[in-house]
Amino acid sequence: MPVTEVRSKQELDGLLRAKKMVVIDFFATWCGPCQMIKPEFDKISDEYRVDTAFVKVDVDKLKDVAQTHNVRAMPTFVIFKGGSEVGRIQGADIAKLRESIGKHAPAQTFSGQGHSLGGPATAPPPASSAAVSGDAAQALAPPVDESQPSGEVMIRMLDGKQVKLKFNLHCTVQQMQETVAKIAAVDPSKFRLMNGFPPKPLEEMGATIEACGCAGAALTMRMK
Repeated sequence: MPVTEVRSKQELDGLLRAKKMVVIDFFATWCGPCQMIKPEFDKISDEYRVDTAFVKVDVDKLKDVAQTHNVRAMPTFVIFKGGSEVGRIQGADIAKLRESIGKHAPAQTFSGQGHSLGGPATAPPPASSAAVSGDAAQALAPPVDESQPSGEVMIRMLDGKQVKLKFNLHCTVQQMQETVAKIAAVDPSKFRLMNGFPPKPLEEMGATIEACGCAGAALTMRMK
């Protein structure tokens, strides 16, 4: 079945009542990982028949639906069976998504070129990433003065991977952005860091991490 975009809460509620199983992709147009996994999600939907619906919800257009289903990051995939949530995958993890769908799929729903129900799920290789992590990522950040207040920031990179970094609270958004650019090997002028929900860009490059409330926050890279 092709993936269709839900236009209203009423439409989604109707699908949850009518279909044996519904797989929802909560996405955002600015979300890099969402765009990366979209072709694979489309492929999975083609492997199922009419008793399973594959839909997508734009969290910026249907904020009330995203909030109702407690969506805090994109992409988030939520699986409903018989109107009740039975599975949730946060992030662009196609292998986990296939595994969860296969676990809950109604009997004999596979068709076409997909793998057989109960057979091994063959996931495509993960997308390559220029991102580094751990100590290697921290080494690209400004040195941390342990005598000064500091905090950790979680960054969701364009490929969906998360990188945890530690900064002194007097460090600026500009320094944080330049660090992320080094990790991802991209031009710092080509993206913005997003904070909060709904996500808002950190525009004040001279603002400190403390002033913009980023200490302990989870930020997302967004291409301009």
